[in-house]
Amino acid sequence: GELELRAQILDGRGTRVIEALPPVRGNPSDPMVAVEAIRERVLGRLAVHLDEPFGDDWSYAEWGFKPPSYEVYRRYVDGMGHFVRGEYDQAITILTAVADSSYPDPYVWIATAYWNTGHRVAADSVMRLAAPYRSKFGLDGRYFFDLQRADLDGDLPRALRIAREAEARFQADQSWTFLVGECLLRLGREPEAVEAFRAIDTSRGPLRYWLIYYAYYAYALHGMGGHREELKVAKRAQEALPGVFQPAYYEARALIALGRAREAEVVLDRAGDTGGAWDWTPATMWDRAGRTFGAYGYPDAAKRAFDRGIDWYRSLPAAERAGAPQRAEFGRLLYDVGSLDEAQGVFQALAKEAPEAWTYRGALGRIAARQTDALGITLADDLLAQGAGAILKAVYAGTET
Repeated sequence: GELELRAQILDGRGTRVIEALPPVRGNPSDPMVAVEAIRERVLGRLAVHLDEPFGDDWSYAEWGFKPPSYEVYRRYVDGMGHFVRGEYDQAITILTAVADSSYPDPYVWIATAYWNTGHRVAADSVMRLAAPYRSKFGLDGRYFFDLQRADLDGDLPRALRIAREAEARFQADQSWTFLVGECLLRLGREPEAVEAFRAIDTSRGPLRYWLIYYAYYAYALHGMGGHREELKVAKRAQEALPGVFQPAYYEARALIALGRAREAEVVLDRAGDTGGAWDWTPATMWDRAGRTFGAYGYPDAAKRAFDRGIDWYRSLPAAERAGAPQRAEFGRLLYDVGSLDEAQGVFQALAKEAPEAWTYRGALGRIAARQTDALGITLADDLLAQGAGAILKAVYAGTET
């Protein structure tokens, strides 16, 4: 015969079944193997329901996580912690180690992390790998899978429809409201995006720690000219994410737009060389600050910012200067100060090392366009052929969050 063990998780009064776990089967001659397996499964599910990594009675159960064991849960939470903080390389490494055919849930997050770092081909490959397991996802997971598939296909209207439907179905999960706002922002509907972001209550749940939430919210407000509210959002982000310098840049950007350039320089100086996310380095902050100063008519402040970024890069030990994020930012700084030939050399080397990264090829297109080189047209056509029209417009317009 065969041994079959079943388990249920009940509420504190023992009157309501919170979750019924799939059965575990084993050999009656060695029942402890099955007992240990069901124990691990119960521990994993209990952790999902009881652990409150972001406080306020919010648990990963709200996202439909169903890890097969406590160990998988522990590693999954570690990976998602990196994801939420925008540390995508670490998230990809950890989540890839726990994703397989028996537990495919992490695949969508891995694909999202690749997408967020500009690796479109890798994101698409992961989504294709996950496609046969779509039926194993919870209902919310299937919605998220479909939304990501629509996004990768370049069909933002369809992604928005999916996000709205999921928002209506999962009203307690504010991440869907964020995704509605993101789709609206990327469709150029900033006022509606701001309304969505404004509706999110960051006093509860994990979105208070989502840097990308504050980034998109502040960016949408900036595009609408809502700089005073943008300033408030930036300060909220700094309170939620101390030691991450992106929010300092958002504050400086709002101050510059309000005509308070000197205050913006003080904010940026105070942020200094603190940590960043999304592969941002201090050079990233100084480069974007320089562009913003220049756009608002402060050329001297722009030059000071660009020089700070270049000095930071050149001060790094040789081993650190060799990192792709550092080199990419150095290339952008060179581009911004007009050293086009040197910038071109930097991005050609990066594009050769990572041919799937459209950001490097987009940078080469911008450089070539400024040099009135026909290569710019070739690169533009290549990007458009990949369905990256929106990306191309963003690259050439220099619009960044």
